[in-house]
Amino acid sequence: MELLGVNLKGHVGRQRLVVIVDRPGGVTVEDLVDVSRNLEDLIDRKDYLAARYVLEVTSPGDDWPLETPADFIRNSGRLIE
Repeated sequence: MELLGVNLKGHVGRQRLVVIVDRPGGVTVEDLVDVSRNLEDLIDRKDYLAARYVLEVTSPGDDWPLETPADFIRNSGRLIE
């Protein structure tokens, strides 16, 4: 599993933590659920975000920009526009 991005949006009390992950061949819904559960447990146990937050774990999607060599390698063999 590769971490592609992390973004904390909103303000204290209404924060949204977006985590973007991928792997060769893509991720499944079960993969996203596993990552979400593990991250949520870690965040809550270590108290990294003391305020309320919503955790969103997602894959890069079709509109993810190809900017780095790793992006191109990860998408090798996929049809793109």
